[in-house]
Amino acid sequence: MGARSAEVERWFMRRGVPHFIDDYTATTDIWTRSLPILFVVYVARGFNALDLYEWTWQRNLVAGAAVIVVLIVGWALTDVVRHRPVFRPPDVLGTPELAAFIIGPAVPSALFGQWGDAVQSLLEGAAALAIIYLVTSYAVFALLGWALRRSAAQLATLYRLVVRALPRLLLFTTFLFINAEVWQVAGGLVGPPYIATLAIFFLLGAVFVLSRVPALMRGLATFDDWTEIGELIDGTRCRSPSSRCSSRRSSCCSGSWPSPSTPRRGGRRWRTCTCSPAGTSADASS
Repeated sequence: MGARSAEVERWFMRRGVPHFIDDYTATTDIWTRSLPILFVVYVARGFNALDLYEWTWQRNLVAGAAVIVVLIVGWALTDVVRHRPVFRPPDVLGTPELAAFIIGPAVPSALFGQWGDAVQSLLEGAAALAIIYLVTSYAVFALLGWALRRSAAQLATLYRLVVRALPRLLLFTTFLFINAEVWQVAGGLVGPPYIATLAIFFLLGAVFVLSRVPALMRGLATFDDWTEIGELIDGTRCRSPSSRCSSRRSSCCSGSWPSPSTPRRGGRRWRTCTCSPAGTSADASS
């Protein structure tokens, strides 16, 4: 992998869209990035075999040493199966390693006759794998960070949207709700009915404001020509600052812009262009 491709992949990762990376697989990308947390969970689950309440500290100490030995042997077996040097950090995490992750920590509990703890360890391992896969595969934390940064950058736009919608919202609320009949009915509300009535005001206001969002998003998701796309990706890892998109056939990451789509109403085109690390352009029109 070239330095530029690795840089583009990191750029996608930090924005929570790792699936834009070409040949993004679980064995070489997802599990390998999760190796530190997998190791911590692997060791922690092994110590389910200890009994801090019933056993003496000497027995727990011996049991802890036995747990560590069992876990080390279990992981070493995966190196033997993979025909790689023992204890070398793996480049690929597949079925042998994941099986060891689930089964290995349950073995000490089974050896000590704690079958309930062994089953618990198996279930915890499966649940931990599912959670780690989802969080790592979709770069959830990176996506949340990117969303927070984008939200902070869009506060000014949100403020303008609220200011434009607020007068009509106040007019709507004044004539529909601020009258004698409504207040007479509301005066007798207590408990859940009162809370539900207040919630209606909030929900109606939220629906009114959010009804403007689709139009705003359509404006963000459309563009007039490919020059606009070239300007948007300038300065990103997918495009060097010196290059410019002078026409619809300009190159993108050493690939080519896709042919223009059929114009939509208003003469605007609707298309998404993403640049893969391999240097190709992927697009989808609707």
